[in-house]
Order: sequence, then C-alpha cells, then structure tokens
Amino acid sequence: MTAPTVAELTKLFQSAKLDSDALTEAQSICETFGQTASELFFRWQSVLINTYNGDTSIQPTRERLLELRHTMQREHDRKAASQRHGITGSPATPGNRISRNKNRTTHYDMSSVGGLMQDMVNGSQRSVMSTPQSTKRVGLLRGNASTAKRPGMFSSMSPGTEASPMAARFRDRMNAGESVNSVNSELPELKLDAIANRQLSIEVVEPDSAKTAAEYADDMDEDGEDEEGSQGLSRQRMRYMFEKPGTRSDVLNRRIERMASDVKAEYKIDALANPTYAHQDLVTSVGRIVGFNPDDPGANGHLTNDTVYLETSRRLGNGRRVQLDISSTASFSLFPGQVVAAEGKNLDGSVFAVSQFRPLPLQPHQGTDKRASGVTPFSATVASGPFTLSDNFDYEPLAVLVDCIVKNPPSAVFLLGPFVSETHPLIKEGMVDMMPEQIFAAHIVPLLKTLRDGVPAETAVFLVPSPDEMCHPFASYPQPPLNRDLMARLGVPSGIQFLDNPAQLIINGVSIAVANTETLLYLNSSEISRMPSLVERLPRMAWHMATQRHFFPLTPAPENYAGILVSHDVKLRMHVMPDILITPSKLRHFVHAHKNVVLVNPGHSTLGQGGGTYAKVYVHDKAAAAQTVQLNSLMGDDDEEVFPAHCIRAEIVRL
Repeated sequence: MTAPTVAELTKLFQSAKLDSDALTEAQSICETFGQTASELFFRWQSVLINTYNGDTSIQPTRERLLELRHTMQREHDRKAASQRHGITGSPATPGNRISRNKNRTTHYDMSSVGGLMQDMVNGSQRSVMSTPQSTKRVGLLRGNASTAKRPGMFSSMSPGTEASPMAARFRDRMNAGESVNSVNSELPELKLDAIANRQLSIEVVEPDSAKTAAEYADDMDEDGEDEEGSQGLSRQRMRYMFEKPGTRSDVLNRRIERMASDVKAEYKIDALANPTYAHQDLVTSVGRIVGFNPDDPGANGHLTNDTVYLETSRRLGNGRRVQLDISSTASFSLFPGQVVAAEGKNLDGSVFAVSQFRPLPLQPHQGTDKRASGVTPFSATVASGPFTLSDNFDYEPLAVLVDCIVKNPPSAVFLLGPFVSETHPLIKEGMVDMMPEQIFAAHIVPLLKTLRDGVPAETAVFLVPSPDEMCHPFASYPQPPLNRDLMARLGVPSGIQFLDNPAQLIINGVSIAVANTETLLYLNSSEISRMPSLVERLPRMAWHMATQRHFFPLTPAPENYAGILVSHDVKLRMHVMPDILITPSKLRHFVHAHKNVVLVNPGHSTLGQGGGTYAKVYVHDKAAAAQTVQLNSLMGDDDEEVFPAHCIRAEIVRL
C-alpha cells in the first residue's frame, strides 16, 4: 500500500500543526502498517483519549508518532507470534479492528455521530453531561438505535463467522452448567411455573429521612434547599467529583459516633472511655482503625500488627489517634477504616493494650415481624460483567447466559455491569472503531430484547452500573442508575429496570443488597487477622461490609481507586441488614451463609480467555424449607434466629 499524500494527512490533521518531520513519519507509519490516512487519524485520537485524557491540544510530533509506531509494532509482533504458534483467528494486520464480521458497522461516520470528529479536530469535544466524569466518554451515539442488527448478524456464534482464538476456546469448554459451590443444596430448585404467586413484591430501601436529616446538612445549599429547591431528602442531589475535606471528616466522625451509640446500648455501657488517656482499669472505646499517626513523620500508612492506631471521634477523644497493642489479643480481623469497639488498658497514656475487640451490634433485618409466617418463594439469577471475551466484542458469554435464562426463567434477573468496560484490552489499546454506545446498541441491546421477550412478564430484569462502565457518565462510587433517556435511545426494552449502585431492595420480604464494585479485593489486600471468628477469608471480607453497615468501609480508598465519594455516606450505608449480600469481585467466587446472611460473589461472566461463573438463588417458603433443612446446620436450634437464611439455596454455576 502506498503512503497517503501530504494533502490527505493535512486535511485530517487540520487543527494539528504537523511539521515536515511529523508528516514524513506519519506517511512512513501508513506505508509500513498498511494504514490509510483516516485509520492513522483514528489511532491518534485513541492515543489522545487513553494517554492524554482527551486533551486535543497535544500535537502529533515526530517523537509522539514514533511512540505510536512502537505500539503498533508490538501489536503486530504479538499477533504474528500467535499465528506462528498455530492459533487460528483473524489476520494479524495492524489495521485489524474489533469487528471480525464484515457486516458490522465500521469506522466513524460523520452522519451517524453528528460531526463529533469534526468538533474533536477543532479542539472542542462535546460533553453529554456537565460533570467532569463525562470526560471518560468517547462520545454519544446519535440518530436511530435501529442500526443495531439482529444477533445472528453480528454474533460470532453465527454460521460462517470466523471465530477469534478465545472464542474458539470458549465454545470448546467442557464444564458449562457445572455447579461449583452451593449453600443449602438440600433445598430443591424452584421452577417459575411451579410458584403459585409469580408476581414479585419489590420495594427499594430508602433511608429514614426523619433519622438522617441532620446528616444531609453538608450536602445542602446555604439556604437549606437542594438543587430542585425542595427539602425532600429522597431528591437530595449527589455532587460527584466535588468533596470538601471538612465534609469527608464530618462523615467519618459521624460514622464513629453512630457505632459508639449502638455499642453503648448493646453492652449497657454508661460512658465510653477516651483511649488516649491513661487508664488502670479495663475500659471500652470506639474508634476507627488507621495505619499511621500523623505525628510520626516516618509512618508509611500500611497496616501491620505493629502499626495499628485507633482514631477517636471529636467528642470521644478530640479526633486524636493512639497506637494499639494487639499482641495479647486472641482474635481479630482489622483493616483501615474499620470502626471497632476495643476493650483494654492504657497504662501510661501512649499505647492502648487491647484485650479483646467486642463484636459490633448487627442491624435488624427488614420487617422480621411482617414475615414471621414465611416469605413468598421466588428465584433469581445474578451475573456480573464483563460479558465479552478480551479479544473481541461478540458478547458470546452474554448470549449463552441469556439462552440459559430463557430456557429456565427465574423470578428476577440481575445483570451487573460493566457492559462496555473501559478496562477491555482492545479499548485500552485503541483498537476500537465504534463508540461505546454503538457497541452497546449493536451487541447488547438485541440480547436484552431476546431476554425480555423470552421470559414471562412477571420476571423482573434489573441492570446495575459499574464504575468501569463506559456508557455511564459517572466513574465514581456510589452511582445513580443508567440514564433512562440514553438507554431508550439505544433501544433497551421498556420492561427492564435500572438500579443504583449500590442498591438495596426488598423482594417478597427478603432484603437483597447489591454492591457492584471491587470492595472485596481491596479489603483482602488490606486486612490483617489472627484467628478470626469467620475462618474463610473471602466470605469474611463480605461480612465486614455487613458488620460495618457500609458498602465500602475501607478508608482511605486505595490510590488506584480514588472514585469513592466518602461524603455521600448515606448512599453507601446499609440501612437494613441484608438477607442476601451480592458483591461481585475478581477474587474467587463463593456463596456462604453466616449469621443469617447469605453472602454471594457470583464472579464474572468471563475471565478474559474463557467462560466465567454466575449465581442462582432460590428462596423457599418457611414451611417447605423446614421439612428439608436441619435448622441447626447454620446458627443453632432457634428457628427464628436463622430465618430466612435456611430458606435460601444459592449456588455458583459455570457459564
């Protein structure tokens, strides 16, 4: 292929002042890798988005184009090596894109995106929403969502379509449908047509406005009204990417105070002690675990057995920190940000020697009195993205999942994002010639329509966003639901519901909490423990969320995950104790019942190179479960103590 002319390159890079050296290098790249001028321009735009955060003022100098050449050469060598080792698939040309079916929509089209690229060339990329988070969006699909094709026209599962190497391995998997982990497996599966009352009773859990009114004060305007001019707390705005240090401090202080109040009531303590003072007798204090003392210039902040500090609230200890001596503590499980009730002595005022950490009082379950006679049976399927393999955007795992759901429909389906992940290797490498919304409309929407049309009308289908979701303007946590207007424009069926992230809802009297972020991974890497009460490590990480009554109790947030909005504590708190806690993670999948809570990590639907896992949950009525399950298998012989955990069968299934 001959190199493009100077005029062709200059026309595309009209806002970039290409000098002669840059033009020569651009022509050489096109000639070496078989690129057209347009393809090189799109690769440069992906570099701006992925490397320079979309800063269109960055000029394509010869040095930067040389870096682009090295990246393209590595991609070419990697694909060539794959072919040499006998891995069949699409040709390893540098210009090859994510679409392996030539019937798909290709390259940018000015008419379909409303001149977006022209605006980008002129240095003014459109913003869909007036928030800083929208800078991670590549763009918004304009026009009619009918450009999405039928599944058979784009799916690599269609006859005659060349499969990618990973897709071939996915199709050849031998363990699909295998149950790998379960709890209460004695209970039978529930068929939707065998449930007498198939209509679900769904209630979204909202905070008690009368109880938490004072806690919203910092999020209000100076005149005491919210963005809508209303003082209704249910409409309180969430100001993403805008947090004052003082607000964060107030939230953390209130978190300690709330737990201190409950500890006093639980253990009938007249007054909690200030742990920074000297105490000759055993005293109990409540505070937050941290890994360093600000007065120590050599502190690194990492939590170890020798560097554990307790931060007090302003009322209990003026916010000061004291080092904890846990060498004589028989059992503990600690992580930064954890609120604990420590019992011990401080003999000289410098170190608080902990004899034990008292168990924190648990929240009551939702409506225990209302469901005393039992719950209405229902079933649920829970799956977490990513839903496509790491070398294509064919969404074969999602298509297989939809097929499994349609064949045996449950009462509820939870699909947890990301649907178009910003961490997908092809997106990170810039090997994309479609907008995120185009990918969603062309590949995911048809499968959602198949799902919605294939299950009964009584089946509820929920979509939950993810911080990695490119079709959502907010990369922070917590998140509002996926934008309804955008989803409607992309063609998502009207029968699909959208939930916050995190979300708590009551289905037929059973409280379900969904936290779609990587909480377990960070807790697992930050925790220190010695003979904890819950021995299994991964379920213990999820149990920390329940005992702390918080969907992300780790503070401060890890450096590579700075999107946690501490000031939106009311959105991150658990307002009732969940009966089922769902929190997907990269860590190993599990289901576990502990103290009347069923903890579920469904895993991911794909593990990059093959099929992943998803979860099935069956909730039986009390009478039927009592005939099958021995009640003392969980938490003693008291029937009420383990209800409804003994009525719930949960299992992890390979996709």
